[in-house]
Amino acid sequence: YKQFDLTGTFIYRGIGSAFLKLWKPVVLSVDSVSEGFTIQTAYLQCDTDYFEQALWAVQLVLAKRENGNWRLFNVLPSQTVKLCFEKQIGRFKFFYSKGHNFNEPLARKSVAFTDSIATLLSIPLPDAIEYYLTDNISELTELMGMPFCLSMSTGTTSPEDRQLFTACGLEYYPHEITHILLPASTSFASEGVATWLGGTGFKEGSLENSIPKASPLAEKAAGMPLDTLITT
Repeated sequence: YKQFDLTGTFIYRGIGSAFLKLWKPVVLSVDSVSEGFTIQTAYLQCDTDYFEQALWAVQLVLAKRENGNWRLFNVLPSQTVKLCFEKQIGRFKFFYSKGHNFNEPLARKSVAFTDSIATLLSIPLPDAIEYYLTDNISELTELMGMPFCLSMSTGTTSPEDRQLFTACGLEYYPHEITHILLPASTSFASEGVATWLGGTGFKEGSLENSIPKASPLAEKAAGMPLDTLITT
């Protein structure tokens, strides 16, 4: 996979190196496995005493040799054994667990939504999209290599690898599908486009329905410079 760390979106919260000024990475363990080594890292509040550390997240990645060099990889391949069922619907390949009741009409709705975006914006579509279905936040974070995180949403994507991950147990998540089809360089643009075309969260909705909810937040942010908005 191009994205070796699926947890970065949530751990670094889009602020990159600035995040490390607030939360210090501490390696908890390096364990030998058949493929190489797993590296488990905790992110702790830097300005507290040792016995009063505040924990933000725990991250797990894999280190293994490739062409004679050590490289980092995400743990998704080793975790997908828990999603032992898969189903191909159009360009989507859905992965889900034994206990999940697969909803094919919703899956076909994802295909139709994807085709409609391609038609509306005249954009090419990826040949394949992997859709990973879990039924709760705990299952999702474990799948991505994040045993613990204080802040996690019900959906995320890896646009580089055409992968969608959801904790809501639904085969239709238009907001996250939009992130795959139209990746953007800033979170401001990315979330704006995804909300415009796919609504907010996994509940179906429109931009018009989201505006009344966003208005109070916009009032609180009155006076914030535009360049601050588009770079965060």
